[in-house]
Amino acid sequence: MGPLKFICPSTSNQVDTGIEVDAQSFAGLPREITFLDCPHCPEPHQLARVSAWLGELHPEHSVVSQFE
Repeated sequence: MGPLKFICPSTSNQVDTGIEVDAQSFAGLPREITFLDCPHCPEPHQLARVSAWLGELHPEHSVVSQFE
């Protein structure tokens, strides 16, 4: 299990969603309809348009999934 994180495409800030998921659940997330609120800008971000990863480390140090 790890925290689901992504980079805000507007501000380039890292966002911790507060959602804990395991790798299998992460792989099965519905990419087309999942929107995540962002504390760094007023726009919700569609999961299909952001880089997201599991764990505490920044993407270059952990497994990254690009949903574009």
